Amino acid sequence: MDTLAALALATDKPDDDVLNRKPMGRTAPLISTSMWKMILGQSCMQLIVTFTIHFGGDKIFFGSGHITDHEKAQIDALTFNTFVWLQFFKLFVTRKLDEGDGLTTVKERITKSNLNFFEHFFRNWYFVAIACIIGGFQILIMFVGGAAFSIAHQTGAMWGTAIICGLLSFPVGLCIRIIPDIWVERIFPTRLFNCVMSYCHRFTKIFKRNKDKSVDVDDIESNSNTNTVSTDTNGIDSCCGASKVNGKNILKVGDSNKRNEGAPSSLNSELTGTTACPTLDSNSNCGISSAATSVITN
Repeated sequence: MDTLAALALATDKPDDDVLNRKPMGRTAPLISTSMWKMILGQSCMQLIVTFTIHFGGDKIFFGSGHITDHEKAQIDALTFNTFVWLQFFKLFVTRKLDEGDGLTTVKERITKSNLNFFEHFFRNWYFVAIACIIGGFQILIMFVGGAAFSIAHQTGAMWGTAIICGLLSFPVGLCIRIIPDIWVERIFPTRLFNCVMSYCHRFTKIFKRNKDKSVDVDDIESNSNTNTVSTDTNGIDSCCGASKVNGKNILKVGDSNKRNEGAPSSLNSELTGTTACPTLDSNSNCGISSAATSVITN
């Protein structure tokens, strides 16, 4: 439903008075005061309505006595149905965004361009079609949804309650549109909001810094392991007379024997960092680790 609603609003063309305004500029906030004012106002109203129906619906429709499982399922379905219709009718209210920007008094904001939510409504048939699809699917779900959507049969009173509660979006939207933006900005805890956002930004930077440090430590460990294998390979070359041809290690046993014969074993140990090996056979590893031995074999 949210995707369809966003598509409907995205296809709605702006009014002429909006197009005749000056550009907002780069420093203008992405979510303006009129936007979050409407978001907070409609959200508070929807929470009050849905919580009232969810927690007090059984007393409203069935009295204070014990209710059955079917009646509890009816209340749950009513809560879902009411919430959807609240969102459905709010779709029309949100067609108006910043038409009242710059108007600082209540009298100035009571205008057709600011309060007429159905202005140029039939100009965009995509909006009309998508709104009909959303409403039609909701009616279909409530009548034939059954076990698939955990829907219990709704009485006429329940349907009337859901529609009337959904229509509350219009008077609430009108009141929100009439209230000047500067009034809301004065009572809104701007300092607290900026403080919370600053802490969130600082926490994000610390988290990113720790993540970068962990990545650097992993890189250092991998590089140290690579250097260790390289050092072992150099020891093999020095001790056993190995050389590389076309990227492959080739062992020169004869050269190794001559080297060992011509120099003391202690000197060979100091130069190579390994124990001297006078001969290299299949049963000797020349004092080299198993990892280095596998390098020779390869």
